[in-house]
Amino acid sequence: MKEKAKKVRWKNEEREEKYALFSKSGFTDELKEHEDDLELYSLEEMERLFTS
Repeated sequence: MKEKAKKVRWKNEEREEKYALFSKSGFTDELKEHEDDLELYSLEEMERLFTS
């Protein structure tokens, strides 16, 4: 995903890239360590966001 984002030619000097991942079964601890540059959404989190 991050490698593909480098190929997008749109406001290259100005943009701030953010990434969101969605999962039904959760995320590995390794992936959770990268939460500073990733938004991680589990099924439970999505349900909470859409029902509150």
